[in-house]
Amino acid sequence: KIKVENKERELGAQEHKSTGSIPISQAGSSNVRLPKMEIKKFNGEYHDWQRFHDEFETTINSNSNLSPIEKFNYLRSLLSGNAETAIRGLTLNAVNYETA
Repeated sequence: KIKVENKERELGAQEHKSTGSIPISQAGSSNVRLPKMEIKKFNGEYHDWQRFHDEFETTINSNSNLSPIEKFNYLRSLLSGNAETAIRGLTLNAVNYETA
């Protein structure tokens, strides 16, 4: 059993190196692979706010592995139009992430 588990880990590591994706089984789930999650940019339109907020909150803001500055950088990269203009003057720092 240990040999099989070691071989599975070894194959998973090789696959991660070659494809850049991590099989869900390594995350403690089944062998299903999920597609890469992409967040569509937010341009400031009211009708699109809830979608953007939910996607950003679940993928970026709630990620405890990211610092506030990294989160702010992601946020800035995902804004366009009026939304981008609204935070354009904010310096990239943790305090301004909370402001944004």
